[in-house]
Amino acid sequence: MSENRTIALAIVAAVLAVALLATGWLRHRRARSVRRIRVSARLLGTRSTRAGTVWEVVYLAPDGTPMRGSIVVPARSGPRFDGTCWLDPDNLRDIAAHPTATTGQGRAFLFAGTAAGLIGAAGAVAVVLHIPL
Repeated sequence: MSENRTIALAIVAAVLAVALLATGWLRHRRARSVRRIRVSARLLGTRSTRAGTVWEVVYLAPDGTPMRGSIVVPARSGPRFDGTCWLDPDNLRDIAAHPTATTGQGRAFLFAGTAAGLIGAAGAVAVVLHIPL
């Protein structure tokens, strides 16, 4: 690959990395900034997915109305069901297993941004050291 192509690849990867990291950070931050309240819930069942375990629950809205929903609990750091869930009072369908919930999408963007940044850095190092790619 010519040096000009390597430079172009490094620039594109760096721009992509910045965009992906910014998007991931914003999604992660937005998810963590939601004010949540603890409400009682009953576990109806669980199922395993690649992302982790999905809890099917019935929970009580602040006005006492029973509602049904799903919570995705990451496989690595999943808490145990304790008879409660965390609810966004402004969006009664938004429930979580933890008061400071995060999003898998935010993490995916952060991971992809890091990978793109590493590719861009490798291209920049290749140009500086005159290593053909």
